[in-house]
Amino acid sequence: MKRATDRKSNRREFLKTSIGGIVAGGCATTARLKTLAAAQNSKPLLTEREFNRRVPSPRRTDAYTREIEEAKRDLLGYLNSHFHLTSAQSAKVKSLSKEDITRLNESLDKALKNKLQIKLHCGGDLSRAGLTTRFTPDSLIIEPHGQ
Repeated sequence: MKRATDRKSNRREFLKTSIGGIVAGGCATTARLKTLAAAQNSKPLLTEREFNRRVPSPRRTDAYTREIEEAKRDLLGYLNSHFHLTSAQSAKVKSLSKEDITRLNESLDKALKNKLQIKLHCGGDLSRAGLTTRFTPDSLIIEPHGQ
C-alpha cells in the first residue's frame, strides 16, 4: 500500500513540475505577457476588436453619448480606464498632436450628431502614431497611422 502512495506522490510531483515548466515556457512570449497583464488588470488589451466591441451602438443613445463624451474629454484617460495599454500604445497616444485630437473630437461630434457607429481600423498595429478619420454612410472609421 505504501508503494502505491509513493508512486502517486511521485506522479503528482512530476505533473506539478512539468506543468509549471510548460506554463512558464509558454508565457515567455511578449504577446502572452501582454495578455496576462491585461487579464490581471481585468481590462482587455487595447486591440481593434476590443475597442470596437466596447463602443455602444448609436441606438443605445445614452450609453453611446456617454462613451463619446468620455473619450473626447480625455482620450488617454478613457483608454486607460477601459483597456490595458502597452507602454508603446500609451506613448503613441501621448504623442498625438493637438491637431489630431481636435480632428478626432470634431469627427466624434459629427458621429454623435448623425448617430454613426464608431469603428477602429488599424491592421493589427495600434502602436503607430497619428490618426486619420473618415466617414462611411453609417460609420466613423478611426485609423491610426505612422508619422
